[in-house]
Amino acid sequence: MSDRFDINYIYDILGLKPGASVDEVKQAYRQMAKIWHPDCFLEPHQKLEAEDKIKEINQAYAKLKSYQPNEINQSASTSTKIDLTPSNAESFYKLAMEKAQKGKYSEAIEDFIQAIRLNPNYFEAYRYRGLACSKLGYENRAWSDLKNARELELKQKKAPPKPTSTPPTSTSPPPPPKPTSPPPPPSESQSQTSPWKCVHILRHLNWVFTTAMSPDGQTLASGSSDNTIKIWHLDTGKLLHTLTSHTKWVRCLAFSSDSETLVSGSADHTVKLWNVNTGQNLYTLNNHSDWVNSVTFSPDGKTLVSGSRDMTIKIWRCNV
Repeated sequence: MSDRFDINYIYDILGLKPGASVDEVKQAYRQMAKIWHPDCFLEPHQKLEAEDKIKEINQAYAKLKSYQPNEINQSASTSTKIDLTPSNAESFYKLAMEKAQKGKYSEAIEDFIQAIRLNPNYFEAYRYRGLACSKLGYENRAWSDLKNARELELKQKKAPPKPTSTPPTSTSPPPPPKPTSPPPPPSESQSQTSPWKCVHILRHLNWVFTTAMSPDGQTLASGSSDNTIKIWHLDTGKLLHTLTSHTKWVRCLAFSSDSETLVSGSADHTVKLWNVNTGQNLYTLNNHSDWVNSVTFSPDGKTLVSGSRDMTIKIWRCNV
């Protein structure tokens, strides 16, 4: 990673400014590794979060060690020159969105950082920086950015509207209105009413990554970054079960053809099978080494396929 945006983001992980000395890097690494050591936490979810964080810290430290100081300083200097080009937070935000659309997530994150520094209340920048972080596997940073975006957006919605200035009064009568032509008749697309109507709004505590509808049309399943799966009655919207065995984001779901079994894939590297009627976890498959992003059943329900960020597709067959 020779790109200056990656270097700056790595410095940011360790709480440092670009161009920090070798001694400063070592000291920052020791302090953060001590704070985030998993043995310092008692709760299971805290330990998992600490494990993710210490992994991120170790990777950042290793990257910085692999660069020569003159390369780092040159990179930081280049960053300073380029960062001065956009004039405001909106300019940085637009640059970041363009880079994110091209898959340049590390570069996009750096520009989102600049936008937020110029406008700390820029909740859209927080939201999309979180999405970019999730693409790179920085789950804790993504979670934090989503929380900040949600809080800032709610705060801005609750803020009272700014009073508008009263136009100056005039003693002379207002000019007569200008004649206007009648509005054109509505086009065919405008005159049509959409046949789609929202009948239920169902909620998770955080992002909803995936949904699946059972083949019999009775049940809906949803997976979220709150690490849960929720099973709902489709017609009434009633929550039937909340499944909590996954320890990280639930990224994909699929029903068997008989609608009795649900399969899920998660960022915790596991594939889980569930009894839809009882919510019981039937089996856990552990052969992936990274996020599971897709799952599907064969029509007879005897074969299961899972795809992962570890660049493998695994085919599973049931012998029962």
